[in-house]
Amino acid sequence: MKKRNKKYRPRPVIRDTMSFVLSGMRRLSDIRESYVAVQLRTRAALERLRLGMADKDDIGRLMAMLNLTEALAMHGLGKDHLESLSTIQKHLVNLATRGAATGRFIMNAEQWQALKDLADLHEAQLETCTVYEVEQAVDFIERNQRSGNVHLITPPKGIV
Repeated sequence: MKKRNKKYRPRPVIRDTMSFVLSGMRRLSDIRESYVAVQLRTRAALERLRLGMADKDDIGRLMAMLNLTEALAMHGLGKDHLESLSTIQKHLVNLATRGAATGRFIMNAEQWQALKDLADLHEAQLETCTVYEVEQAVDFIERNQRSGNVHLITPPKGIV
């Protein structure tokens, strides 16, 4: 008998399959506490950036918002905004690299308008999408990160 090298891990069991399936069909805006929490976090990050008090976590939150918005647009929710999302991505990458070099995240008016448009588009997408669509978009983002198909921003040497 051959010895097993892998440790046994049982698969998760879904106790109530109907509620699991129905929860994926619900609109995210119907789950008020999650929907409002996402809106508050992204708007708070934007406000901290506007006031010049943003840190790496706020920029990371804005990049996560951009990634989710772009993934949802690629899957059909706001497909006509893909071109403007690439412009917004350039603005955010420019802001993040400049902020990593200087230690302060300060934006210009064009970047501010682009980020406000991004937040509005993100909220409109979350208002209309289902939980399943968000899960699919998050899986898409994670697959791209694992495969290396992402643009990483690395701070210059000396800044941590």
